[in-house]
Amino acid sequence: APRGEQPASIQPTGEPARNGSAQHHPPSQPQKATPNAPDPLHPERAQPAEISASGVAIFPRAAELLPDFNNPETPPEHDLELLEVAFSKYRQVFGHNPPGGTNAEIMSSLTGQNSKELAIVPPDFLEVNTEGEIIDRWGTPYMFHPVSRQVMEVLSAGPDGLLWTEDDIGSITPAGQVGQPD
Repeated sequence: APRGEQPASIQPTGEPARNGSAQHHPPSQPQKATPNAPDPLHPERAQPAEISASGVAIFPRAAELLPDFNNPETPPEHDLELLEVAFSKYRQVFGHNPPGGTNAEIMSSLTGQNSKELAIVPPDFLEVNTEGEIIDRWGTPYMFHPVSRQVMEVLSAGPDGLLWTEDDIGSITPAGQVGQPD
């Protein structure tokens, strides 16, 4: 599995072990998301997955995760909230933030280059530059800072396109709230 990602889950065989508990054996290959695959923990949540042209499964309703992203009629803080929703969905599936530290590495994991080949963000998401980085409404790549396995700070350089200036747009705090950086 890529650095920082958990291997595919261990599946029970159903055979009792000598101590009476079920034996667990790792699968022979990492499990990929498949269309109509049941969720073993929540069968009521099973939904068909769309398969992209590149062969990765797309998280059900992935396109709905980033509605109005970079929409000039919404405040820029809304874009950060939408990114937090995408990170939250990734954490639900994988148990941690996407691995990597650069914008392109993180976007690669979000768009399906991960152990489950599951795209949380559609691979054809339009708000990505030629380097594979998600960009803010002014065309500048976001700065991601993985604070922990569960907390991701996100910073937009703001209208001037320069990080660490007064117009930078907030950061996602550990509580998941968006605001101006300190």
